[in-house]
Amino acid sequence: MTRQMRVMLAILMVAVALCGCIRSRKEFALFAQAGKTYAAAEDALLTAAGDAQVDSTSWSLIAEKVDAAKTGKTVEKQLYDDWTQEDEKRLKTIADLRAQARLLGRYFTQLGDLATSDAPERVQKAIEGTIASLTELGAPQEAGVSAVPSVAGVATDWWIRAALRHELEKRKDLIRLELAAHRKLVERVKGQIAQALTKSNEIQVDGLVLAPLRSANPINESVKWVALRHEMVNLPVSVAELDKAAHAATELSETFDSLVSGKLTMARLNALMTDVEALLSIAEKIKSGSVK
Repeated sequence: MTRQMRVMLAILMVAVALCGCIRSRKEFALFAQAGKTYAAAEDALLTAAGDAQVDSTSWSLIAEKVDAAKTGKTVEKQLYDDWTQEDEKRLKTIADLRAQARLLGRYFTQLGDLATSDAPERVQKAIEGTIASLTELGAPQEAGVSAVPSVAGVATDWWIRAALRHELEKRKDLIRLELAAHRKLVERVKGQIAQALTKSNEIQVDGLVLAPLRSANPINESVKWVALRHEMVNLPVSVAELDKAAHAATELSETFDSLVSGKLTMARLNALMTDVEALLSIAEKIKSGSVK
């Protein structure tokens, strides 16, 4: 056996050892797709949270005007300025959180690229840039880990699986912390959205649904009134859907742990995809204004 053949055999044996608990690149690709979808859902939720809070403030200002008019007063400009300033602060915070969510989504996209690529070195360089950006935004960094060694021309399935396994081992602590932080974020954002939507709903029901109904005057735009009441009545159902769909955040973390331990199953991956797609669906629904 020539020296070159012995080197190649040694590389393949290392590859087998590194990827022993990862049965296929497909598992990594599916998990990466789920993570990418989850990040998109989180981004949509954050956008919805900002919009819902601004709308809730606007409806509260309208309610203030109605109350003030009862005593012949007007809404003070200082009140408007103070509430607007609070909205602007929240929107700035949400913008920063969205940047973090997009970086997490980019990491999962690149992990998927690594699972389907025949040029792991190129993808790993892109991953390094994303991790650096995550760290710059405050994510914890795992120190003392070197990059995957470059072996030109070895682009077999075994080698890609070895690169995937190395990437998993290299980032597992960082990604665990990221996923835990994002899970808590989704829980908080979910609560803020529910609170803002419920508050807006109560004001709209009182002023736009009940007031015309209880008035001696006829309802001029009955079709719009029916459509508005439809939205108001269905809001609690949509909030409940959001609560259920937010379970995807926990499922993503648990699936990642299964991936790290080599206990991941296709059934779990499929369940995760169902959860994150449900979260994205309700998030897009709220973001688009279908839920008000």
